[in-house]
Amino acid sequence: MNAYRIALLGTCVFAFTTTSFATPRLRSMAETVARRAHVRLAAGLAHTCMVLEDATVRCWGLNFHGQLGDGTTQDRNSPVAVSGLTNVVAVAAGGSHTCALTSAGNVFCWGLQEIYILGDDLEPVIVPGINNAVAIAVGEHSSCALLSGGTVSCWGIMAIAADADGNITEAQRQDPTVVNGLDQVD
Repeated sequence: MNAYRIALLGTCVFAFTTTSFATPRLRSMAETVARRAHVRLAAGLAHTCMVLEDATVRCWGLNFHGQLGDGTTQDRNSPVAVSGLTNVVAVAAGGSHTCALTSAGNVFCWGLQEIYILGDDLEPVIVPGINNAVAIAVGEHSSCALLSGGTVSCWGIMAIAADADGNITEAQRQDPTVVNGLDQVD
């Protein structure tokens, strides 16, 4: 029987593998993940999350805003289950927040969501108005979902335009808002 211990070293993640017949050896997380089918990883500023084969999510790392989704703000050195999520097909990790996409097309987010109406959540909360997402992406202060019709909907603080001089215009959106000019995206 193999036992796994995961360590976060800077931005590199490693798993230690031991068996009763061998001495422990360092195995890269990539090698460990490659041994598991359908596992997806997402790395945020100081936390990492993964979707397991059973369509649940586990996260580890710093947790100062609840970005691990376990109902606490306690930092974790090993993966902990994200509360209440099932049927997850993708996860995205941002600065201090995390979002997950379910097979039903719903998006759940947790952690620091500075502008978003849900606020600072220690456990996943469904994003209202998003029920047909096919992909998700998050940044430091924003989140976006690609919808089944080919449009993109975003919320949070985001750069929306740059003029010829490189000046960036920011927008703050509490609720998911369709991004104009992005349609027929696949």
